[in-house]
Amino acid sequence: MRDWDAQLRRATAGFTLVEMLVVLAVVAAATGISFLGVRVIRAVNSPEAVAHKIGDSLAALRYRALNTGRAQSARFDVQQKKVIVAADGSEINVPAEYSIVVTAGREADEDDREPEITFLPDGSSSGVEISISDVLRNDAKLRVNWLTGLVEYPEDAHD
Repeated sequence: MRDWDAQLRRATAGFTLVEMLVVLAVVAAATGISFLGVRVIRAVNSPEAVAHKIGDSLAALRYRALNTGRAQSARFDVQQKKVIVAADGSEINVPAEYSIVVTAGREADEDDREPEITFLPDGSSSGVEISISDVLRNDAKLRVNWLTGLVEYPEDAHD
């Protein structure tokens, strides 16, 4: 009887190779899912996400100028870290911990210190370049071409 118990214990002692592979697959899947979640959270809060949000708003403003046949403009309040679209009054807020630098093709008058961009009905614009960076020196840039009015995201933004 004791031989039978010893053989049974030896036969069932430890893990089989299949059980180990299943455990490793589950751990790998959980790790992969957690990395995707972290990447999504980081992407939502990144300077690139803010730059694309501003770029999408400016592109929509350009299309509005083309469709309505009237000039459309947006202002950049660098002190308050806001982009204000004049057509509908909507605002895009840049997170407080980010820095924003706006270089407009046509700076505002002496009375009004806020730079702005104007999209004309022919598709052109006054042009602008926006640089957004966080405290970790991650940065993103976008440009609006003055001739075409198209929003561009330069490839060299991470240099």
